[in-house]
Amino acid sequence: MIERIPTDREIECVQAIANGLTAKQASFKLDTSINLFNRLLERARLKTSAKTTAELVAIAMRNGWIQ
Repeated sequence: MIERIPTDREIECVQAIANGLTAKQASFKLDTSINLFNRLLERARLKTSAKTTAELVAIAMRNGWIQ
């Protein structure tokens, strides 16, 4: 059950992971620190009740937030 929809920035992080980037690569590409990147992913997981990043990616794809 989705409690809240992730922000655009959180969705950008999810998209980067879905594209196969590591957290370090994605944080560099999105011009943010690795710590902030991980916090954004964690907030997206909490908002969607996803237990893992893979589940978060699946939820984002099902809801059309990412391609």
